[in-house]
Amino acid sequence: VIRGPAAASYGANAFLGVINILTRADEGGTRAGVMVGAGERSYRELNARVGAAGEAGHWRLSVGQRADDYYEADDYGTVADDLRDQYADGRGDWFINDTDTLSVMGGVANTRLDDDIDAGLTYPVKVQSGYGQVVWQRVYESGAETRLSYNYTQQSYGDLLDLGGAPLDLGFSTQRQNLTAAWNVSAGPSVRAALGAEYRMDEVESPFYYNQVEPIRENSWRIYGNGEFRLAPEWLVNAGAMLESTHVGRREFSPR
Repeated sequence: VIRGPAAASYGANAFLGVINILTRADEGGTRAGVMVGAGERSYRELNARVGAAGEAGHWRLSVGQRADDYYEADDYGTVADDLRDQYADGRGDWFINDTDTLSVMGGVANTRLDDDIDAGLTYPVKVQSGYGQVVWQRVYESGAETRLSYNYTQQSYGDLLDLGGAPLDLGFSTQRQNLTAAWNVSAGPSVRAALGAEYRMDEVESPFYYNQVEPIRENSWRIYGNGEFRLAPEWLVNAGAMLESTHVGRREFSPR
């Protein structure tokens, strides 16, 4: 956990802090499992997972569904918030050789939830989302690392409001694509550095909110570098900077 701005090392979204989460890889041969859950207010969930690991790599696949009817009429009157969620995701990691690893992951989710306009008047909202990522990583004996990754995320929000007249489409859809290259290098025990570059394309489409049929696109890029210098056992100095550009042509320089 890193408190404070860290855009020079982690990108424009790291303006308040950074939480870095490292997940465990699947190991230990073939595995399979089923989870069933149930609770108050009609909560229920079912999840199945299978995976395998070997010398060439490891993979896993999980599918599931969950639902609830949380608010009941005798608690808050007629409140619509019923949820139905179906999802699937998977990941595979292949050891190309002693230094190179290729990882592929992705998932989809379909959600249906009820929304309410007034007591007794409800309509369904449908949300579809998905993601995919491909990562190539090379780790050297010195501890240096090269990483190339591409990821894609999308979400569509189907919100068709029908009050008995002409239906009003309140829905929208978003997409994001990222292409990233990063290098972590070491020059002895006292100097380490992280260098990187990223290209990103964002797209949003909503005739209702933006009053146009064509999608709105934004292309941006950034490059960054950060160095760590161990001056003495009790003294550590970090310095870095990031240069980024957005669709409006402005370039911003962020030192750290």
